[in-house]
Amino acid sequence: MIFLLASLLSASRQELHDHSKEECKKVLDEFHAACRNSSEATRIAALNALSKHLCSVSISAIGNLLGSDADAVRLAAAKALGTMDHPKSLEVLSAAVSTSEANYPVLDAVVKALQVLDWEAGAEALNGLLSRFHEKGFLDPLHVIIPALGKLGSGGSVDPLITLLEHAENEGKASRTGKVRTGGNPKLAALEAPIKSALQQITGGSEPNYQKWKEWWRANRGDLQDKATLVYRCKSTGKRYTRKAGESDTCPNHEKPEKDGQLVKTLLHSSNTKP
Repeated sequence: MIFLLASLLSASRQELHDHSKEECKKVLDEFHAACRNSSEATRIAALNALSKHLCSVSISAIGNLLGSDADAVRLAAAKALGTMDHPKSLEVLSAAVSTSEANYPVLDAVVKALQVLDWEAGAEALNGLLSRFHEKGFLDPLHVIIPALGKLGSGGSVDPLITLLEHAENEGKASRTGKVRTGGNPKLAALEAPIKSALQQITGGSEPNYQKWKEWWRANRGDLQDKATLVYRCKSTGKRYTRKAGESDTCPNHEKPEKDGQLVKTLLHSSNTKP
């Protein structure tokens, strides 16, 4: 079962190994030359070419375009970073969540890139946005963020999702009874089903309402964590592999297995292994 999970995870992404400093410097020089006084299309082509080379400096260079270029280039940069399976990509995309708040298309691209990148820690930058549902302009992004959290599968997303579910249910009750809620928004009530879907995807549970979800999570979270599947990324080869909680994290992707794996995510439920 573990090796089946590993193959499913690997099939959904482009596996890249870390490149040498010499390789990275060469392609980075080419990238900067291509971007100098170039059209948007040329810069997009250059960043896409650079994204095939996995190293911190190439990721940083692409990340710089996320906040200082035309929207078309920023969207392409976010998409490219989502394909670069590296902790630096996680760092750059997570930082871009807050800097892209005022630009919905870019924020949308960043959220989707974090989902494609598929590191559990990517949920941390998104969880905090759930509590801002009452702020002007934040409900539309939540319709993208909530499904992404379901895919990322972080146990850290469960409590903020359950809290938001309570607000969505209350809004729905007001709509069904015909009562007028000051400042109410049907978009908030519409979040109820996506929240429940995300919770189910993360945990495997299936509860009818906020209160039942709260009780179920309290009763089951410890057992889910004890039986979780852990996903690692091999630093040398870029390949992902899985282990059950409590098993050795030794990487199998070497002639002589060694411990060079980076913990990527904790799968509480098997649905999060689907490509």
